[in-house]
Amino acid sequence: MFTEMMRVKIYIMTDLEGVAGVINFDDYCTPEGRYYEIARDLLTKEANAAIEGLLEAGADDFLVVDGHGHGGINPLLLHPSAKLLAGRPLGYPFGYDRSFDAAIIIGQHAKSNTDGGHLCHTGSFEVEDLSINGLSLGELGCNMLVAAYFDVLTIMVSPP
Repeated sequence: MFTEMMRVKIYIMTDLEGVAGVINFDDYCTPEGRYYEIARDLLTKEANAAIEGLLEAGADDFLVVDGHGHGGINPLLLHPSAKLLAGRPLGYPFGYDRSFDAAIIIGQHAKSNTDGGHLCHTGSFEVEDLSINGLSLGELGCNMLVAAYFDVLTIMVSPP
């Protein structure tokens, strides 16, 4: 639990493919998909649930980053305590800096070629593998690496 009198700033990276209820890419993850708006609402509700829990724990400053290419967060439903970073082009470091106390990642999916993973990809479905210094990383690993670069601890990932 965070202590009183302390400002606690949380970074929240989001993506759409790993959200509970998102079943496939074509129907849920593109603006043309018949359930795209439902998926956006589901992602935004997951982010809001995390914010509510973090507020109860004493956090009070939130940056939500919309990491889904077509956009995943519904700004009309986003918790009023949060600021939103969205739009394209949006690249690394995705708004990270050393001012954050912790990071969480919501809606993450498995990396490319993950056996049994749901909607597996790394950045796009055309990328077979991404490695840094010989270590294969997906989007989750890349986001955690950037957070670590800024000395920000990732405290929660949902899913995997």
